[in-house]
Amino acid sequence: MCMYSCEQGDDGEAGVLTPFHFVHLGGFAARGAALTMVEATSVLPNGRLSPNDSGLWNDRQAQALRPIFDFIRMQGSVPAIQLGHGGRKTSTLAPWLDTSTIQPHLKSHVATNGDAGGWTDNVMAPSAVSYNDETFPHPREMSENDIGELKQAFKAAVERADEAGAEVIEFHCAHGYLVRPPSPP
Repeated sequence: MCMYSCEQGDDGEAGVLTPFHFVHLGGFAARGAALTMVEATSVLPNGRLSPNDSGLWNDRQAQALRPIFDFIRMQGSVPAIQLGHGGRKTSTLAPWLDTSTIQPHLKSHVATNGDAGGWTDNVMAPSAVSYNDETFPHPREMSENDIGELKQAFKAAVERADEAGAEVIEFHCAHGYLVRPPSPP
């Protein structure tokens, strides 16, 4: 489901859906899909699988969703979104990018800091165990502050998705991604 087609830039600009997404998702709705789901969308900048992935940690990202959700609804489809955090599998590149010319010392799919726009110094997971030492960045173990920030980020992203018009919100916790911690009773 990841299209690797969002705007890149600093944290305020990265992860924003583009006209590509309007056409891509709108096409499903226009052809009669009962539910149209926006790709896995990260609740924090360092939760994206790649620098090109969707995010919902700021209002600009929510504003880009609104017209897409409106169009989906106008076509008789239900607008939906997946929210998540890729955890130890983040800071990689879109599958079709070959970085051998800019970072020959690393595996071709790791998005390093700098030229590739990655955050290998800020990959986090429940433990400091890599998904694969040879091909993925090494994560740092999450602190209690990180866990609190993640909980707040999920909450804020749900609120933004709701305000943008999502009728279905799915937590994407498969593939070893971080799970949204439950709220205390």
